[in-house]
Amino acid sequence: MVCKKIPNYTLNHTATASAVATKTKFMNSIKKITFQSPINIDNGFTNTYQGDFTSTKELFADDEQTPSLIEWEVEDFATEHIGLQVEGKAVTGYDGVFDLPEQAIQMLEELGYDCTEVK
Repeated sequence: MVCKKIPNYTLNHTATASAVATKTKFMNSIKKITFQSPINIDNGFTNTYQGDFTSTKELFADDEQTPSLIEWEVEDFATEHIGLQVEGKAVTGYDGVFDLPEQAIQMLEELGYDCTEVK
């Protein structure tokens, strides 16, 4: 397992799917994928196609080895952080994006997590 410092971000679990960012903590990278896909900007009112981009999604676990954060880097475009709420082996919530991307769900399911509540 690789230990990577996420600059200026750590995840504190709360009673909701919200993630609270605090400073400097080490999290373990447990899975990483790279893929090509269309990228849209969705502001809640419109959804605008931006083009096809190469993306990397990296899943990080907290000190208890619970998946807690997905760093989604879109090459030459943007980086998003998706906070995860996990109870046992079930993903029960997320924060940071309108919909949990299919690649994120696939990564979590490949690791044995039930994503029924977030699909």
